[in-house]
Amino acid sequence: MNPYPWRLETYFFPHQEVRANPEHDPNGTRPDNRLNTSSNLVALEGRPEAVGIEAYLSLNEGQSQNPPYFFTINAFGVLTTDLEMTDQLRAQAAGLGFDLLIGAIRERLATLTSRAPWGTFILPPIPLTIGPPPSGTDPPAP
Repeated sequence: MNPYPWRLETYFFPHQEVRANPEHDPNGTRPDNRLNTSSNLVALEGRPEAVGIEAYLSLNEGQSQNPPYFFTINAFGVLTTDLEMTDQLRAQAAGLGFDLLIGAIRERLATLTSRAPWGTFILPPIPLTIGPPPSGTDPPAP
């Protein structure tokens, strides 16, 4: 059996907002970007072979030190399969869909900031489960 029997049918961005941080100091403290993420699996009425995935990513004022931008981007995607839908397939779709949509959000954010005052913002790798970094490590730079 194919370990990933999914196809990405479509994705889009229902909400995308980026604001340059006027207080950002490009020569100051290295940005400490505390990202908020969440995702949701959505049943699609009349589509037993498909699932919807919602992914949310934001960096808001007051959460991070010296971030170049504040942003909120939501993505929605539809994954389809030829197999009978099971709980195991839904769980697989949730993880795979989140990874796919975070990649799409990463590219969208880079595009939205490519002509902004602090330059292109590239997201670091984002694991499916967000938690504090291991002790003794610094969070990744943008």
